[in-house]
Amino acid sequence: GTLISLIERAAVADDVDLNWDEDVAPWLGQKVGFFPTSLAGESEVALIAETTDAEAALEFARSQEDLTGPEREYNGASFQVDSSGEAVGIVDDFLVSGTPKGFKRVVDAAQGDSLGGSDQFKDSIGDLPDERLATLYAVPRGFLEAIPEEELDREGRNIFLKAIGESADTPVLGALTASAE
Repeated sequence: GTLISLIERAAVADDVDLNWDEDVAPWLGQKVGFFPTSLAGESEVALIAETTDAEAALEFARSQEDLTGPEREYNGASFQVDSSGEAVGIVDDFLVSGTPKGFKRVVDAAQGDSLGGSDQFKDSIGDLPDERLATLYAVPRGFLEAIPEEELDREGRNIFLKAIGESADTPVLGALTASAE
């Protein structure tokens, strides 16, 4: 409830007409995800929201975004680009919004290997609480490689990798949970 209230307040502050119960709740599924491929610069990012009604979700997105130009297609998934250059479309039963490259990465993951299908990922998150609100999963080597060289040069990167040794390829996990307290 608090999160929904914050979203509605942000919409009002941005002069956006939004009623969560009427506009979002009817199509929003249980899972939402976000990924960046870099920590700065030209990162490929996407927000992925599970839907219970993909058509209604896309209709909502179109009503909220200034989608311009014709529909584009990438490997069977259609999308449009909004006035800020963000791609919006449906991939399987998920509403996806992100950079065009990020959108394409979601399409590629949906059609091939994905983190969710990785045995290492499944085994790693097995001990996390089932009722978690969010999951953090990062492999230190990949995380370090995502930091642009102007932020962390090759020598600094190598110092970190040497310091963490074999753990560089061991996932770091986190879970966000909430309680009444």
